[in-house]
This record gives sequence, C-alpha cells and structure tokens, in this order.
Amino acid sequence: MKKRIISLILCAVMVLPLLLTGCAKSSDDTASDISTTAPRTTLTLTMYMIADDRMNVERYPQGTKMMVKDEMGEESEQDVSGKYVSSQVQAVVDAINKILKSKYKTQLDIRFYHEKDYYEKLEAEIKAMKADQEAAENEGNNTPSNDNGESESQTEEETVLNKYGLPEYKYPTLADHQVDIFFIGGFDRYNEYASNEWLKALDEELKAGSKKLDDYISRQFLVAAGISGTTYAIPNNNIIGEYTYLLLDKELIKKYNYSATDITSLADAKDFLNDVKNYESGYDPLAYDSYKDPTLVHYWSLDSETLKNDPNQFSLIGCTYTSNYSYNVDRPAYRNQLLALKYYECNGFYAAENSDKPFAAAVVKGGAELKDKYADKYYVNVVDYPRATNEELYNSMFGLCGYSLASASRGMEVITYLNTNKDFRNLLQYGIENVNYTIDEKGALHRTDTNEYFMDIAKTGNVFMAYPEEGMNLDAWTYGKKQNLEAKIDCTLGFRFYEAASELSNIDLAAVKLIAEESAKIAAELAAIKDYDTYAQKIEEYATTYKTTNKKLNLQKYTTAKREAEGEPMMPVTIYYEWLESNKFISNEQ
Repeated sequence: MKKRIISLILCAVMVLPLLLTGCAKSSDDTASDISTTAPRTTLTLTMYMIADDRMNVERYPQGTKMMVKDEMGEESEQDVSGKYVSSQVQAVVDAINKILKSKYKTQLDIRFYHEKDYYEKLEAEIKAMKADQEAAENEGNNTPSNDNGESESQTEEETVLNKYGLPEYKYPTLADHQVDIFFIGGFDRYNEYASNEWLKALDEELKAGSKKLDDYISRQFLVAAGISGTTYAIPNNNIIGEYTYLLLDKELIKKYNYSATDITSLADAKDFLNDVKNYESGYDPLAYDSYKDPTLVHYWSLDSETLKNDPNQFSLIGCTYTSNYSYNVDRPAYRNQLLALKYYECNGFYAAENSDKPFAAAVVKGGAELKDKYADKYYVNVVDYPRATNEELYNSMFGLCGYSLASASRGMEVITYLNTNKDFRNLLQYGIENVNYTIDEKGALHRTDTNEYFMDIAKTGNVFMAYPEEGMNLDAWTYGKKQNLEAKIDCTLGFRFYEAASELSNIDLAAVKLIAEESAKIAAELAAIKDYDTYAQKIEEYATTYKTTNKKLNLQKYTTAKREAEGEPMMPVTIYYEWLESNKFISNEQ
C-alpha cells in the first residue's frame, strides 16, 4: 500500500546539495548557438509574460496607423497594429527580435500582462487554441507538419524587399489564439497544466539542444521539476529560502563563561539571558524584533476543505526537523521552546520597540549576508538552513504549450538562451542600456528617470545571469549561490496530500476536520494565557492528555501514524507519515 500511495505523489526530492547554484561559465561563448546545422525556416512564436504593474502593457488595436520616425529620422505613416503604446516597451521587443531573428530565424510576439490578468488571459487562449484544433480535426482539416515539426501555416521561407530595397526574411503571421512559450508560477498550477496536457514534455530537448542548461541549472533540480518522471517546464534559478540565525553577544558570552556552540536555540539560552537581565542594565536581553515562534518545527496543518497544508500554522500533528514524527505537544524539544519563549515574554526580556540599548541575543531570519553583517559583535549560530519548498521551487518556470504547432526544439532555444546568455537575460529584464537603465562605475544598476520598462527579476529567467536589482547588494548572487548550496529539502517538497486523498477510497477525511478543530482550540487557549506558571501547567496538561487515548474524542485513533492492519481505514496522518518515512525525513522508530 505504501508504494501505491507514494506513486500518487510527485517525486521531487533528492535535489540538493547542488540546488540552484547557477554556477556556470560566464563568457558568451558558453551560450553559443544551440541550433543544429540542419536547414531551418522562419518561425513566429508567442511568449506570454507577467509584467510589473508599473509598466504600460497596452497595445494598439488592429487597423491603427500613425506617423512614425525611422532610424534615420524620416517620418512616414505606418501600421502599428499590435505594437505597444509605450515606445520603450516596443523598442525592447524589437531588440529581442533582432537577436532571435539573427540567431535562430525566430520572431517573438511577446504578450505582456499584469499579474492580476495574466492567467485568465493565458488560460482563455489555451482553451480557445485547443477548441480550434479540435474543430479543425472534426472537419478533417488536420494541419500538416514539415520536417522541422512546425505546421506549414507557421513556416515560410520567403524574402521580401524592405523600404531600402534590401531583401529580408518574411516571418509567418500568427494563428488565432496562438500560445507557444509562457511563464508559469505555482506548484498547484504547474501540476494542473500538466494534467490538462497544456504543457509539452521537454526531456528529449534537455538531452539534446538544450543540454547546456545542466551548466546553469542543476540536473537534480531539473529532475525535481518532473511529474512522474517527465519534465514539463524549466525552472528559473532563484535564491532559495532563508536562514534562521541565533545571535549571541560575544563579549557577554565570554564575560559569563558560556560556550556559544552549546547554545543552539533560545531554550538553551535561558541561563545566559537571566544573567544578562539580572546584571547587565545596559543591555536588552532580547531584541524587540527577535523571532518569537519555535524553530525547526514543521506543522501538519491541513485545511479541512482544500486538504492543503500550512506548515507554519499550529497543529497537534507534525515533526521537529531533528527528531521523529510525533505529537508536537508531546515532544520535549518543542515544549521547551514554547516554555522558554513564554518565560521571556512574561518576564520582560524583550526590548521596547524604541530601545537604543544593544541586545544580548536575538533570533533573526534572512539571507547568507546576515552572517557577515553581524559577525563582528555576535556569534552567529545557524539554527535552521534555507529549505526548498514547493512554493519556491515551482514559483517561476517557463513551459511550452502542449497545443503549439511548433516543435519543442524551437521554443526551447529561446528558453535556453534566456537562461544562459547574460546580455539577452538583462535585455528582457531591464530593457536597453542607457535608455531604460545605466550601470555605474561600481557595477550597480540604476533605472533612468524616464524608464517605462519594468519586469520582476524572479519572473524573467535565471536570476544569477542578470544584474542584481536596483538597490540590491552587488554581492547578492555570491551570497545566493552559497545559500542555495547549503539549502535543505522541506519535508513536504513534492507532497500533494489532496491528490493522494482523492485517489484512496478508504481514507477517513473526518479526521482532518477534527484535528484542525482541536489544534485551533489549543492554540487559542495558549494565546489567552498571560502568566508563565499557568502556561507551563497547561503545556504539561496537553502533553499528558494527548500522549494517551483521549476518551472523549478518541483522538489517538486519528493521530496514530502507523496502521495496525493493511485493510483498516487509513487516517490522513498515515499518508503524511509514510511520505516522511519513505523519503527518509524520519526513521521508522517511534
């Protein structure tokens, strides 16, 4: 049964430690022509992108003509149908196409939308494209394909004379509702699109013309992007997660003869912080904005309607990252953190919001750069490393539409070039240098005062191939690569409980609601307690109550991870437990 359950779930683990480093060759030579030497025809593709809300994405309607100046300053009436109203946005699109036409004989119709409209527009076009193809098939008008895999209506090997009398290639006009390359963000949406057959399989291209992506995106990560062993989209490298650091004042640790290496959480720091509070009036024991929740804890908090998990919402069920699956309230390491945090809160350890005193300790979250920021004054202990989650790893990808008549190789050329060539990457992200942005003598990027082109760096390709965003540390990518190398896997990466539950007939879903209700009740009771002694008594009561069978609710029945018999009704937590066990996040001991 375990194998059957796991086979229902996306296989997306074993992707670290080489996750998302983006450490590839930096010269343009490494992003040389991906295409083969076989003859090719001209091709027009669409590319759907999410633009920043600051960017004007309006396009001129069909039939619009206006006076336009050319490169020589000569003005003439031209058809501007479909072009962007912002001349700067259109100039970026033209610059992109100048490169792609020269390199691949490919022209892009880039369709920018604001995020609030993007998926509605994209999905409507995909559905209409599918309907058009089905209608054509029903009428017996199947579109023929040539040797390169493109339909005859998509490829033309013709030349025309431009206004200077010089020959240039003619590119095919777009079909109605044509969708070829598009951005996709989100674990659930990616799985939905793949399930709908809206995405092409890309594995053959990753072995052939686009194999150089291995130099820029780790093979393990590309494997993690697969669904049942098939890759349907290319992930965009980004910085994964954040560290949790414990800061300990070096002078005070030495003065009171403590060992910083022995203090790995605020629960361990109680004696040290008591000394600071009692004898160091010039210090605040804890920073005002110190993180105030337990660390190294993963809650299994299912929504009873959507069956989706929020790992940060309190639940009776869960695990600490350093121990087996358990009831959280029954795990000493977890209870000790709750008690310590409440002790500090009730006894005035946290600084006032406007305090100008130095602090003796703090738990802070952030990137790898924080270690250098605090290293002079504080010991910086890593409490938890960045964790690769579904939300982060699947939040920025490019795919090819499953109904596109173009061969996958032509679309993948564009995606691969975007992920491997710095100049092309920066053009799509920032626009044209000295028009949309400048680079100062230190290498920092600044957008011009007249800039009209705005994109989100996380939605336009491999971040490590682009200039750091305006205002970012120039060493951001150096720290980011280090951070990704040290990142760990979140224990539910690739886990889709709601899919497993929908496939199993003998699962007891009533348990989901019951556990959620009991967890919410406990959380509310704990939050209402204002004194430490009462709080400690209540924590002990919970640990005792839920360690044994709760006769009133028979809660033990719903929270026992292992089944005693193969055929008995399966509790939701059993699926979770078997996922953790099969992927070696926990041992099989209890």
